[in-house]
Amino acid sequence: MNLNMKKLFKINYWDMITSEMANHLSSYHSIQDIREILFAQINDNNTIFSFDIFDTIIIRKIDPPYLIKQLSAKKTSEILKNHDINATPNDILNHRKIIEYELQSEAFKNGNDRECNLDNVIKELVNRLDSSNNINFNTIIDFEIELEKSATCVMPGILDVLRTIKRADKRIIGITETYLSKIQINTLLEYRGLKDYFDELYVSSDIGLSKNTGNLYRYVIKKESLNITHVGDNYKLDHIIPARLGIKTLWLHDKAELKRKSKLRKLVNNKNKMEYINAIVMRDNEKPDPLYKIGYHVLGPALTVFIHNIMEQSKNDNNQRMFFIARDGYILKKIYDILRHNIYKDNLPLSRYMCMSRLSIKLASLKAFGVGEIDAYLKRDYLNYLALRNLLNSYGLEPNEFVEIARKYGIDLDDLIYSPAQDSRLNALLDNHEFQCKIMGNSIEAKNILREYLLNIGFMGSERVAFIDAQGTGISQMLLENTFLGDNDYPFVHGYYFDLANNGSNIDSPQINGIIFDWRSDSKNGERLFEIFGSLIELFSHPNHGVTAGYKRRCDGKVIPIFRKTPMEDQYIIRSKIIDGAISYARDYSISFDLHNYNCNNLIEDEKQKIKQWIAFPSKKDVSALKDVVAIDDWPIEISIPLVKQLKGVDLLRPKTFAQKVITSLWPEGTLRLSTIPTLNWLFYKITSSKIINFRFIKKWIASLSVIYQ
Repeated sequence: MNLNMKKLFKINYWDMITSEMANHLSSYHSIQDIREILFAQINDNNTIFSFDIFDTIIIRKIDPPYLIKQLSAKKTSEILKNHDINATPNDILNHRKIIEYELQSEAFKNGNDRECNLDNVIKELVNRLDSSNNINFNTIIDFEIELEKSATCVMPGILDVLRTIKRADKRIIGITETYLSKIQINTLLEYRGLKDYFDELYVSSDIGLSKNTGNLYRYVIKKESLNITHVGDNYKLDHIIPARLGIKTLWLHDKAELKRKSKLRKLVNNKNKMEYINAIVMRDNEKPDPLYKIGYHVLGPALTVFIHNIMEQSKNDNNQRMFFIARDGYILKKIYDILRHNIYKDNLPLSRYMCMSRLSIKLASLKAFGVGEIDAYLKRDYLNYLALRNLLNSYGLEPNEFVEIARKYGIDLDDLIYSPAQDSRLNALLDNHEFQCKIMGNSIEAKNILREYLLNIGFMGSERVAFIDAQGTGISQMLLENTFLGDNDYPFVHGYYFDLANNGSNIDSPQINGIIFDWRSDSKNGERLFEIFGSLIELFSHPNHGVTAGYKRRCDGKVIPIFRKTPMEDQYIIRSKIIDGAISYARDYSISFDLHNYNCNNLIEDEKQKIKQWIAFPSKKDVSALKDVVAIDDWPIEISIPLVKQLKGVDLLRPKTFAQKVITSLWPEGTLRLSTIPTLNWLFYKITSSKIINFRFIKKWIASLSVIYQ
């Protein structure tokens, strides 16, 4: 048996023995289990309380810990490349392994245990790779410590234990086996608010003595006393060895933590990168509210990946300013600001919230008002007729201004229009000079005040800007561009949408991009599901103000938006909880970004699959939390659309009623999930994703059976 085989046998044999003993020996499965035993010893005046640091006081979000070295090697490779030194991350890891071995061997020759510290390793690494000595090795060390800070969090329950011991005026020490220095361990503890609880730290790399040989514990006993109660997670290093020296030990064998680490090891090489990221990003949140969880687990990851990709795309497009379109732009802007600060260190353009909607630009963009404009509305899926009053309102016009003119042609503004091309009275009104002058006069005034607003917020006058919205067809962006065609102050605009839908608009401009879904390049199978998700973003992502209906000039001359209240503002409590959850996820993602450092573009497909799965097969708990939500379609007329509808048992016996309830809800799959038949979602998904059956045709056919959305 060669030397390597002997080492492997010893390691496997030791793992087998410790694993077997772990199942039979007395161990403590959480800090809460140890808590009472520790507290019982507080009355012993001479007891010193000792804790291992890693996996006892603080835990790493990632596993195995070696990933820290890999991420550090990647950064080191980038630094070297900037100095024209080519060394891959693997080259650096191999160099580091050799240097660590050499430093440990040298320490052993000098009479110490086989210990080395991070500072000496990185210093020697840089010396070997950078002959010109241009690179400051402290830059790499600082980066690795920042990684450790991001990677660590406080072990659940330990803070209460430390607090109680400290209140009893007891001495607390830390004993840790690590290549980090005492100063660096103190930095990690301070970052997590734990430093002041420790009276002393004994760190193997600083002292040159190891737990494995027992020498570090012997050193601690000489400095402190033998009356020590030590808590640690490693069976050999924190239980067997110190117990042999007379130290009281409490072995922490946290099964939940071991399970978490096991999961991380499996996910780290998984094809689905978002699963690994979420495993290290997501925390057991203290808020059990189902709405908050929808924000944190569903909306948060989707919007964060969306915004992160926009930021990368925007850098390539050289945008000077980022404009987030009201109202769902509210949460998108907040996520942008979080990522901009935590990931990009504020080195990207500032964001602006842009109060704009179709209602606020439709009139300013108007070049003519005729049969074509009316027909454009009647082409909508659910709209077969329209009153002239609704049409004028949809353009931001005051209908009362046109009552008398319309009356001359025998038209009441509330009369329904079915076939505008065949309506002789309507055509006569549309040809009326006074009627058209009134409309065009209003249009010119709307354009002028809109321009002032755009100038005030810094949109006009910029060279290149980003126009960011959750869901759309690019119509608003194109209307805005056509409104100010030929205006020298109008910038070059890149439009970024979460879901870029078609809806018959047929806009195909390279300036308009669907980041998560784009009808021009993505499979039609998923289009409907992403439209639903885009609608949910619009429902749950905006602040408590109405839709932008236009603009007005204040007494100080500044132009401000006019908001029109909708019934959706009454659901602000629901929205605020979901927004809170989504923003919390974005913050956790950005703080932990260096721990995965994946190219955000590679996360899109993973997130798309998750969105499709959640929309098609939502949990009943999630749907139940959203069952009272109502969406408002305010263009061209205000219509309330329930997110989901309640299915009753009797509905299953009435196919027509059942189909109406499902198809006329905004989220048919959500409606089906509330039923008592679990296979309905699967059947519905198979039918609607079929290339043979067109879902829009089904919806129109059902809509014709009754008054839709009533």
